[in-house]
Amino acid sequence: MVIVGIQAIFYNNHLVLGNRSVQHVELESYATMMQELNARNEDEYFRVKDYGDEVSLCAQFTVDSNSFSVFSSVIDADNFATHELFGYKGNGKNSYESAHNTDKRNRSDEFGDAFMGYKYFFVPLKKKSAVEKLEYMKPVMVKDANGNETQLQDGDFCVFENEIVFPLGYRVDAGDYKYVATANNNGTNRKNNQKALYEFLRGKTLSEMQYITGSTSSEFVTPATARELSEYLWGKSADVTVGAGQITAKVTASAGECLFLNFVASKGYTVTVNGKEAELIENDLKFLSVALVEGENEVVFTYSSPYPKYMAVGVGLSIVSLLAVAFVLKKTKLVDVCAPVIAWVGVGLAIA
Repeated sequence: MVIVGIQAIFYNNHLVLGNRSVQHVELESYATMMQELNARNEDEYFRVKDYGDEVSLCAQFTVDSNSFSVFSSVIDADNFATHELFGYKGNGKNSYESAHNTDKRNRSDEFGDAFMGYKYFFVPLKKKSAVEKLEYMKPVMVKDANGNETQLQDGDFCVFENEIVFPLGYRVDAGDYKYVATANNNGTNRKNNQKALYEFLRGKTLSEMQYITGSTSSEFVTPATARELSEYLWGKSADVTVGAGQITAKVTASAGECLFLNFVASKGYTVTVNGKEAELIENDLKFLSVALVEGENEVVFTYSSPYPKYMAVGVGLSIVSLLAVAFVLKKTKLVDVCAPVIAWVGVGLAIA
């Protein structure tokens, strides 16, 4: 979920996006529903999304929750790999929304949303009847003031739970998933890469599993196949804890297995396995992955942004450059004439 190139401010419990004429979003409704979801999940990390475009640009309506958000200002450009893989909206370079493009073929909405870990969906009431028909969605029920069960809703939105959501982390036989073709805006590539991702996660061919699950299609990941894959992955799931700048996963592994997390592997991540330094496994999704040892594993991913270091180096080089220029000008008797220029150049370099 991304906001790019626009200013976002809160005003009287409304989200206002600068330089655009958009629908204001009532945050009180989301806060009320998130309070219930947070209570249900306690300290567990879970992801939510809006069903459709009711929330402009998939904005950060998930205040005070363990939710998933990506901002181009803090995420590396190559970490938007899932944009094309699942047909999400955006340009694939510095922005995407987790809403799907209706004009893109081979999107496999249920597979993409399950893989991305979207557990809860905020659904506008006008689309409630359509979502109720999806076999993998169930209403989140609560008790009203009279003790009767009713669906969790507030304002113009209600909440559904995705029953086929994949775990945040799980064991796989290899951690180096590769695209079978370039991940561009192409329906054929999208279909082939989704198939390759499914087989990477399941360890069996899509055709074989479609037959076993009784699905009619042998080319696309159907809801029935996605449900079977979800059950399979939950049997291989890791106990994942998310903290400030750190993700910890505990899991028992067989020989040759890897841990795969659907968290963006931003520049600045390091990893240890049972206290020993390890190497992240490169994969085309740009997600976190590491080789496990046979038996018990405690894997700790630690994030430290590299950008403050870049800034410090830049400022240091700027100071050295200015001192060198000042020294030359002083030796050549031009310092009085060029002093104002030097000052402004210094400001410019420091900002850069």
